Amino acid sequence: MDARERSTTIASLERTQAMLRETFATGRVPVEKEIEIRTQQFIYDAIQHMETYLNSLAQDRTSEYMITGSQNALDLAVEAGRQAAELAAASNLQDLGFALSHLDDAIVYTRVVYDGAVKGSDRHFTGLNNLVSQLNRRIEQVHDNELEKEAERLIDELHGFAIGQLGIMTSKKFKRTNSLEDLDKAIQRCRTGFEALPPNHEVGVDMLIILEASDLDRLVYYSGLLLEASPVGHRFRGRRLMEYAQRVKDAISQIKKHFSAVSSPFPEKERCQYTLSTKFEDLITLADYLPGSSEQSVSTNWLWDLKRHLRIICKAPVDSQIKSLTEQKLAAAVVALEELYKEYSLRLQEEVDLLTKKLKSKKATSTKSITKVPDLGVGEYETEFGLRKLAFDSEAGDIILTFNIETINEALGYDLNEPYLLPIEEFVIRESRIEQQAIERAQSKGRHPNLDLCRMCRDIAKPLKPTEDGLQLTAEGIRLPFGNFYQLMCRKHCAICHLIFSAITTDTDQLHPHFEAIDWEVQGTRLKTGNLSTGEQILRVEYGLKHVGELRVLTPQNYPYAMRQFWECIDESSINENLRKREGPIYSQNGQQVNISLIKRWLNDCDYNHGSVCNNARLHTSGDDDMTMLFIDVVENRLVPATSREKYFALSYVWGRVDMFNTTKANYQERKEPQALSTIPFPKTIKDAIRLVKSLGERFLWVDAICMVQDDKEQMARDVPKMNIVYGQAFATIVALHGESADAGLPGVSPGTRKPQHIEVLHVSDKSPDLDYDPQSDRNETVCLVATPRPLSLELDISKWNTRGWIFQERLLSRRCIYFSADAVYFQCSKQTVSEIGVNEEYTSYMFDKVPMEPRQAAKRAAQDNPLDTMNLLRDMTSKERQSKAFGIYKDLVRSYSRREFSFKSDVINGFAGVFAVLEKYFQSETHSGLPATVLSHALLWTPAARIPRRGMRLPTLCDMSMGKPDTKFPSWSWAGWDGPVEYRLFSVVEGNVQLPTPLFDGKEVSTGRGDHEGTDLSTSSAPGQPIEPENHTIAKLVPDPSRGSTWIVGPPQPGEPWDPPLDANILSFSAPVVPCSAFVISAEKEYLVDEPHIHNQGKQAIRRIYDHQGKRCGLWWEQAGYGYVGLGMHAKAESRIRMVGISTYGDVYHRREGPSRVEGEIRLFDGEAFPEVGPGSGLVNVLVVDEGEEEEGIGYRCTVAVIHVGAWNAARPKEERLQLA
Repeated sequence: MDARERSTTIASLERTQAMLRETFATGRVPVEKEIEIRTQQFIYDAIQHMETYLNSLAQDRTSEYMITGSQNALDLAVEAGRQAAELAAASNLQDLGFALSHLDDAIVYTRVVYDGAVKGSDRHFTGLNNLVSQLNRRIEQVHDNELEKEAERLIDELHGFAIGQLGIMTSKKFKRTNSLEDLDKAIQRCRTGFEALPPNHEVGVDMLIILEASDLDRLVYYSGLLLEASPVGHRFRGRRLMEYAQRVKDAISQIKKHFSAVSSPFPEKERCQYTLSTKFEDLITLADYLPGSSEQSVSTNWLWDLKRHLRIICKAPVDSQIKSLTEQKLAAAVVALEELYKEYSLRLQEEVDLLTKKLKSKKATSTKSITKVPDLGVGEYETEFGLRKLAFDSEAGDIILTFNIETINEALGYDLNEPYLLPIEEFVIRESRIEQQAIERAQSKGRHPNLDLCRMCRDIAKPLKPTEDGLQLTAEGIRLPFGNFYQLMCRKHCAICHLIFSAITTDTDQLHPHFEAIDWEVQGTRLKTGNLSTGEQILRVEYGLKHVGELRVLTPQNYPYAMRQFWECIDESSINENLRKREGPIYSQNGQQVNISLIKRWLNDCDYNHGSVCNNARLHTSGDDDMTMLFIDVVENRLVPATSREKYFALSYVWGRVDMFNTTKANYQERKEPQALSTIPFPKTIKDAIRLVKSLGERFLWVDAICMVQDDKEQMARDVPKMNIVYGQAFATIVALHGESADAGLPGVSPGTRKPQHIEVLHVSDKSPDLDYDPQSDRNETVCLVATPRPLSLELDISKWNTRGWIFQERLLSRRCIYFSADAVYFQCSKQTVSEIGVNEEYTSYMFDKVPMEPRQAAKRAAQDNPLDTMNLLRDMTSKERQSKAFGIYKDLVRSYSRREFSFKSDVINGFAGVFAVLEKYFQSETHSGLPATVLSHALLWTPAARIPRRGMRLPTLCDMSMGKPDTKFPSWSWAGWDGPVEYRLFSVVEGNVQLPTPLFDGKEVSTGRGDHEGTDLSTSSAPGQPIEPENHTIAKLVPDPSRGSTWIVGPPQPGEPWDPPLDANILSFSAPVVPCSAFVISAEKEYLVDEPHIHNQGKQAIRRIYDHQGKRCGLWWEQAGYGYVGLGMHAKAESRIRMVGISTYGDVYHRREGPSRVEGEIRLFDGEAFPEVGPGSGLVNVLVVDEGEEEEGIGYRCTVAVIHVGAWNAARPKEERLQLA
């Protein structure tokens, strides 16, 4: 069987398995028959489906027996456990028999678990421990010599295993502490455990490794102590050093002896050769060997880059500090090669270039010198050719290539004397002219150019090619940029370009906001081919390096999955027949309803096949969390009281400015009567949700406006903080993604509520390679093209629903969501995201039909932007790891939530209440104004993501420079006290984990409330943003902003309304190191950060660089609205009250820290030539910038944050002070 046959067979098997799962998902197969089939053929799927029920039943019955002593409960627990064990034995899965309560049965089944487990594994140890415990209890009841002997043997093994595992744990502790006491304990325990274990036990090998390494560690440790104990000038110091070196040399000689005995080459030998020599030449030899077998499907692009950069390292000057540091690190950690070359290769390349330039300036010649030397006089964000740099997108894994503009112009048929960029009117005229010229050229050659295609698709890219089986999509000829928004707009007459244009635009033909935000140099279309598991070849569409969707050719094999209304077609076998029926379901304006059976299959597949990850109550709520609720009974059309344990659907939608016909105290009792809701004219979205739930065969629906008595303050106060239960325990949440009010409806639920699917029909004659079409030919072929729905993330970006503050927790807390957009329905759970007529699978895409790319599409990546989905990992972490991970989740949640809008801005804390309820369980503390108390020093360091005012205030304009006064319910030190997007940019993230800095103040000494200044009359005092005593100062300055091509008018603080006194509960008191802002110089130039994670989208937040008074760049300052005057010398007294407070510090590092990014690339945190980037003294200080107001006031207000190199911070001589922030 060749590779193609094997691939076809596997694909057929996968389709059969998928069809079987879909059949099970319909719910029509009896449970007994389903279990029988799954046990015989797909046992693992069956166990995943059954494990939640079996485990839960056995555990619940056992718990009932422990509480009540009921023999019936005990019998039921035993029976459930026996069924689980029988299923486990039938499938050779030995871990489901744990729930037996009869002791003899328990011993029998625990032996099965123990015997079937891999020795040394966690399951083996657990089974061993359980079996010993059960045997001891059995011996207590009835004495049995054989059982005693078995127990004694097992206890010996258990003792050795436990002592050995303890030794392994202690050795890991030694690596963290470097304590000799820990090392001695590890050696002693490993030796004891090894001697007690049976021969060839797997854990024994781990202990031997530790014993071997520990002896070397002891040699190094004791030798180091001995050398340190010897005075520097003592005559025995040199002798001891020589003895130490001799021992090391003897050990290396033994290694070399074994090494030389190996004849055939292998990667480990090459690595050993490098380890012994630590020469870069040997390392390159190792890298040359590493690609290995060509049968491996692992990408080796990184290896080619590695070898190239290693050669750069070799060419660096002998006295290069960076080269020396790289050598040291490589010798210590060969496994970190890829990370290291990324860290240092750029700097080393700069040193190579500098050395080469010096050689050339002396007219030195060398065969080893680099042939082309970049000009070192270019700007920080320019290439050696003077062109603008663009940042590397690590998420997409793509590098931006620079094309010669003359090559592009010539390929596209543009006049070489004409500029590439033109005003839009001239651009449209040029495109039209060139299109007409292309048609005339083809006709002059006797061709019949296809007028349903553009010149790009006919003559240049040719994304369709004739094959024996018909026309097929291809990216083989797509070598040039396919087109940006304006080029595609001019080619809308083209069948292919029209589909792509529709995918990247809104209903009004405007570029999608996500793509519009991408830097204009990155905007453009890229096409790749992809192969689905069915063998179908599709065309993957990307715009600005972001996935947009796919194009498909309709075939008899795929049109049931690619045509949205296929389920309504009577004749499903003929594409052309259905497409010719203009009044049929494909084009009918009066139908276009969603296939309810498809939604049922999604729900049932998730419910039956996804196991506990989707079937248990949302992990953010416990099974004990229960609340009394009201539901809409869609069968009897009335309100019914029940609890959250019922199977119910929840509705998530935008209210808007429509009459909601809320439930109130006045109509509550009436609405509990049968059919009481049937006569109420609810908005369309609510009516469609009722219709949908009824169509699905379900009964209960929860809608906030109807199921919460809106004027019952007691109920609202009780239920609003429990949204984590309402949405977390709902079977599924129905999401009205479309429209701006509750009257928009759910497209596709009611007839005539969405447009027909866009299908392009194309004709090609005689399998023309140029896709020509001659209407007179009798060999014409018809091809139908469709586009898949956009990824869900793009639909969310343009949805009003996704901007609302109250919606935020509803989406994150739901375990399943059914999204209704204008053109498609999406389903998302914890395991997958699928859509109507989507490809709904991961696939490998290919550049030019040949070069494989990593499968990066988000089709099946479930809830990819839901930070809460990783919280289940926190349970098994240490306290420190849990705090770091929980804070990482918190910062992602705050970033997303702060971008939301509220009709009543004071709801900002209430709208986060459900999420707070989840987070507090993991932080094990309360929150203060949105900041968790246990991580307060970290939570204070949020950064603005745009020009945002204090909550209750407004941004100044040319017409009105006053900003109003803040809402004192929200303190300035909390992100909730500011109206707009924030994020946490100061925190390093390594491999997805947040690296938390060390606080500079004791969290236990932080208090709230007034301190020594209690009772001061604040109403007459100045506050930030209010005028100070008159003095001579600059009225305004014009500050150029080259990044935006504009100019800012910046003025000092202006008169405004007197601020209200801050609430006592919002005053934060603590002691921390402080320096005046005047200790540094803040640059006037603004640089705009990217809108993470979109590396080529320029955001709205600017930073300014910080310099010390020697002119050395030492940090970054986050620009904040109302404080643009800082650093401009406009108002000395206003600037004198700005203070910098040290909040936390990052210690020394041995790899360079990366700064934040702008579109062109990284913004360095400080000048690496003036301050250490690595090694001793390379730390950073995270700074909270405070406006202190009048000196006698004693209350400060946060204005922004900064990050400063520890060397510059210490040089400013910070002083410890007691602070009060409001």
